Amino acid sequence: MPIHYVAKGEYLSLIALRYGVPWRKIWDDARNKDLRDRRKTPNILNPGDRLFVPEIELRHEECQTEQRHVFKQHRSKNKIRLVVRDEWGEPIPGLQYIVHIKDQASIKGKTENDGLVQADVPEHINKVQVVLPDLGEVLELKVGALDPISHLTGVQQRLTNLGFDPGPIDGVFGPRTRKALLAFQGWTSLKQTGLADRETRKEIEKRYEGLSRGIDPEDSEGERVQAHVAGLEKGEKVP
Repeated sequence: MPIHYVAKGEYLSLIALRYGVPWRKIWDDARNKDLRDRRKTPNILNPGDRLFVPEIELRHEECQTEQRHVFKQHRSKNKIRLVVRDEWGEPIPGLQYIVHIKDQASIKGKTENDGLVQADVPEHINKVQVVLPDLGEVLELKVGALDPISHLTGVQQRLTNLGFDPGPIDGVFGPRTRKALLAFQGWTSLKQTGLADRETRKEIEKRYEGLSRGIDPEDSEGERVQAHVAGLEKGEKVP
C-alpha cells in the first residue's frame, strides 16, 4: 500500500488517476479518516498531506478464447463552477460564456439568475479558459490550485478572486494583504481588524465557496510552513 504525499496543485481525482484507484475508494479508506476530518473536501488538499492509497483490486472476467474482446474504461470528470458577480457582489444573470477545454469541444451558454458558469472537465485537465464576451474578460482557471483557507496563501487567493487585491500570492502578511482584508471586512460588515482572524476566514470561505466547512484556521497540517511576515512592527500578532 503506497503512501502519497500531496504536492502543490494536486487534488484527489488527479492522484487517483496516477495510481489507477477510484478517488472515492482512497477518500473513504479508514486510514484517511484524520485527513477527511481536517480537510472536509478532497478537492482542496495541503502540500505535504499524507494519503494512504489502497492496492488496486484485480477484476476477473470470463471470455472465450480466440476472440477479440473490448473493455472500456470509464473516467470520472470534475465539475468546475464560477459565479460572476458585479462590484456590489450581486450575481450577473444572462451573460454569455464560452469554456475552452484542451482537446474538447467548447462549452457555450449563459449564466442563470445566480450568475453561475459550470462545466464538466476530464480529471486529468488542470487548466480551463473561460471567456465572457459581454464583459471582454478572459479568465484562466487552474484546477486544484486553491490552497486551504487555513493557509494565508488560501486567504490571499480567495481575496484576489473576490476582487480584493492582497498583492502577490506568497503567504506574506504585508500592507497590501492587510488593506485587502480591511476592504473585505468593510464590505461584509465585519469588525475591521485588518487581520485574517477566525471569523474573517470563515466569511471569506462562505462568500467564495458558498459555505463554511468549519476548518480550523490554525490547522497547518501538511508542509507546516510558517507564513513569512512583512510590514509588522515588533510585538504585533500574526493572524
